[in-house]
Amino acid sequence: MSESPFIEACDVPEPSARIDHEHRAFPIGSVPAPLNALIGRDTELTALRCLLARDEVRLVTLTGPGGVGKTRVALALAARLDEARAGSVAFVPLAPVSDAERVLSVVAEHLGIQESELSPLDALIAWLRDRRFLLVLDNFEQLMVAAPLVSALLLTCPGLQVLTTSRRRLGLSGEHEFPVPPLAVSASQHATLEELARVPAIQLFVVRAQAAAPSFALTEANGLQVREICQRLDGLPLAIELAAPRTRLLSPAALLSRLSHRLQVLTGGPRDAPARLQTMRQAIAWSDDLLAPPAQALLRRLAVFAGGFTLEAADAISTTSAAPNEQRGHEHAQPTSLDLVGTLVDESLLHVTELANGERRFGMLETVREYALERLAEAGEEPETRRRHARYYVNLVERADPWQAAPQAWLDAVQIDHDNLRAALTWSMTNDPEVALRLSGGLWRFWSQRGHWTEGRDWLTQALAAGPTVAPAIRAAALGGAGTLADEQGDFAHANRLLEESLALGLQIGDERRAARALRSLGIVASNQSEFDQAIDRFSDALARLRSIQDQDGIARCLTDLGLVAHRQGDHQRALVHFHEALPLARATGDQMFLAILLSTLGGAYMSADDWERGEALTEEALDQSRLIGDQYGAAINLYNLADCMQRRGDVIGAWDRYRESLALTEELGDRKFGSRILDRIAHLLVISDLPRPAAHLLGAAAAIRREIGDELFPLEIEFVTDTIALTRAALGDSTFETAWNVGGALSPAQLLAGPLAYALPPSIDEHQERLRRMQELGLTAREREVLGLLAMGWADKEIASTLAITRRTASKYVVSIRAKLHASSRTAAVSAAYEAGLI
Repeated sequence: MSESPFIEACDVPEPSARIDHEHRAFPIGSVPAPLNALIGRDTELTALRCLLARDEVRLVTLTGPGGVGKTRVALALAARLDEARAGSVAFVPLAPVSDAERVLSVVAEHLGIQESELSPLDALIAWLRDRRFLLVLDNFEQLMVAAPLVSALLLTCPGLQVLTTSRRRLGLSGEHEFPVPPLAVSASQHATLEELARVPAIQLFVVRAQAAAPSFALTEANGLQVREICQRLDGLPLAIELAAPRTRLLSPAALLSRLSHRLQVLTGGPRDAPARLQTMRQAIAWSDDLLAPPAQALLRRLAVFAGGFTLEAADAISTTSAAPNEQRGHEHAQPTSLDLVGTLVDESLLHVTELANGERRFGMLETVREYALERLAEAGEEPETRRRHARYYVNLVERADPWQAAPQAWLDAVQIDHDNLRAALTWSMTNDPEVALRLSGGLWRFWSQRGHWTEGRDWLTQALAAGPTVAPAIRAAALGGAGTLADEQGDFAHANRLLEESLALGLQIGDERRAARALRSLGIVASNQSEFDQAIDRFSDALARLRSIQDQDGIARCLTDLGLVAHRQGDHQRALVHFHEALPLARATGDQMFLAILLSTLGGAYMSADDWERGEALTEEALDQSRLIGDQYGAAINLYNLADCMQRRGDVIGAWDRYRESLALTEELGDRKFGSRILDRIAHLLVISDLPRPAAHLLGAAAAIRREIGDELFPLEIEFVTDTIALTRAALGDSTFETAWNVGGALSPAQLLAGPLAYALPPSIDEHQERLRRMQELGLTAREREVLGLLAMGWADKEIASTLAITRRTASKYVVSIRAKLHASSRTAAVSAAYEAGLI
C-alpha cells in the first residue's frame, strides 16, 4: 500500500496555519491510526518483526522508491509493536522538516519532552537512556546530514531501536537495510478469477476502485485488464491508489488504454494528502530534486533503455558532455558513471538484479522512466542520447558473425536486450537508416534461432525501405538475412527475390564472400523446395568462389549442403563423401557448434545407409559435443536426430524419451518453429502406440503454433505430417479427431507438458498388446482405458473432462464404471488395482 495520504496529511507544511496541527505531539507511545486497511504486506511485516526481535539489531531502514509504501509499512509495524511494547513506540513524521538541525527538536516534541537548558540531543539522551524504546523516523531522505545524530542516540541509549523510512539508506554503522518491494502483480495469463483476486496489487486496486465506485467488481471480463493495469503501474501502491478511482468514469479497458501516458492519469490524490503524494509525477520529482545535477543528468539519459541495462551500457550513454548549466559550479572532476549508478541505486531510482551468470543488471520502474524521459526531452538531450544508445547496440549485435550459428552466450545477451534493440531500431528507422540496416542485418540470426521470424522480417523490410542509399555491402547483408527468414517461413518466391538482389550487390562491389553467401542461401531455398538440381548448381557455384578466396569455414558449410542434397536424393555414398571432406575443415575452423551439427548430419547419413551402429555413435558424439560447449540449441537438434534414428530402427521408447528431452530444451530456448516439428514426431509415436487422442492434441497444437508464428512446412515435412494426420483420423473417426485437434490447438505449453506428453509409452508393442487384451477382458472400453491412464496421473474429473473434451459429469461416470469393473472402492484403489493387474 502507498504512503497513505490520510495518515500523512499532517506532514505537509502548507498552508502555514496548519503547522501547529501537523507538529502536534502524539501521546507517548501513540501511533497514528490509518484509515485504510493494509493489503498484501504480511510477509514484510513478519520479516521486520523477526529482524527487530534480534538484540543486535538496533537500526533498520526501510528503503524503496516513492509511492512503494514505506510509510504505510512502518505505521503498521509500529502499531503492532506498540501493542506488544505497551507504549514504548513513537512515530515521528519528518517530511515537513527541511532543516537538519531541527530533527532532534521535532523528535523531542513528539515525545512530549519540554524545552530546557539542555540541548535537544542531551535532552533526548536523558529521556531515552534507561528505556526500551522504538523510535520510528519517517521520511529521512532529505535530512541525511542529520544521520550522525541518530548514531549518537543509539550509542548512548542501549535500549533504543530506530526504524527509519528513506529513499536511501542512512549509511551508518550497524544499519540493516530492508528494501520494500512493490506489491506482487504476477499472475498467469490463464489465471482463474479466484487466483487473480488473491494477487495483492489487484486486491488493492479493487478495494480503492470500490471506494470510488461501489458497484465495481472484479469479473471474468475485466480480470486480466485489471492485472495488466497493475503490471503497467509496476505494482506501486501509490500509482494503483491514484489509478483505481478513475474507474468511476472509465472502464478498466479504457483506463488501460490511457496508461501509455501514465503520469497524466496518475493525478488527483486526496486533498488532505501531502503535495508529493497527490500525483505520481510529484512523488518522483521529490526524489529527483534531492539528486546532484550529474546524477539527475544520468537518470534522464538512462531512461532511453527499455527493459534494463548493464553498467557497460550505462557508460556508453553517460559520456555526453554536461550541459553548461550543469557545469557551472562543478569545475572539479565529475563522478564516474559507476559512482552515479550507485547513487541512483541508493536513492531507490534504479533497482539491481543478478543474472544467472553473475552479471548485474539495472532497471527503473516504468513510472520513473516516463518521468525521466520527460526531463530528457526538456533538456534537449534526447537525440544525442538515443544515437549513443543505438550505436551501443550495433556494437553488441556485430560481435557475432550472422552467417554462422550464433553462440549461446550471444543469443542470451541479445534476448535480454531485445526490448532495447527494438527501441534502437524504432529510433534509427527515422534518424539513422544505416544503423537500422546494420542492426537488422546483424540480428536476423537471433530472430531465426529464437523464432521471431515475422517480427524480424518486418524490421528488415522497414530498414531496407528506410535506407535505399546506404552502402551496398550493408544492404546486401540485410537482404541476405531477410531472404533467409523468408525461406524459413516457406515464402520461397520472396526469399529468392531478396537473395538475388543480395547476390547482385555482392557482385557489383566485387565481394566474393558476400556473393558466395547469397548463392549458398539460394541453394538452401532450392533444396527446401526439393529442387535438387538447382540447389546443386547454386552450392557448386558458391563452393568454387569460396575455394578461390580460401574461406575454409564457407567451404565446409557448402560441402555439408551438397551432402545434405545427396542425402535427400537417396545417394548416401555421395553424401558421405561430401561430409567426410567437410569434417576436417570444420574441425580446423574451431567452430564447435558447426562441428556438432556436421557430426550429427554425418550420423544421419550412415543411418540411411543402414549402418545404424556408426550412425548412432556419431549422433551421440554430436550430442556430447553440444552439451560440452553449452550449446542448448545444438543439443536439441542432436536429441531430435538421435530420436529419429531410434524410431527408424524400432526403439519407440528411446525415441519417445529423446524427443521429449529435445522439446523441453526447445521450449526453454523459445524456438516454437522447431518445437512444432517435434510435436509432429511425438504425435506419430503416440498414434502408432494406440494413443490416437493425445496424438491429435499434439497435431492440433503444432498446427496452431505454425499459424501463430506464420510458419510453413517444407514439402518433405508436409508428407510426413499428412501421413500422421491420416493415421490419427482413421483411428478416431472424423468427428472425434476434429474435436481433439481443436482441444490441442488451445493448449498452452505447460498444459501440453502436463497432458499429452505425460503419457508413458509401453516398452514394446507386444507388451502393449498384452495390456490391451487384459483391459478388454475386464470390459474396459477404449474411452475408459484413456480415463484410467489419466487417473493414474492423479488427474481430477475436471482435468480429465477438459483433456478428453467431455463434460465433467461424463468423466465422473467413466470413473465410477472403471471402479466397478476393477472392484475398487475408491479412485486410489482403482489405480492400485490397475497397477497390480499390469494394466498401466
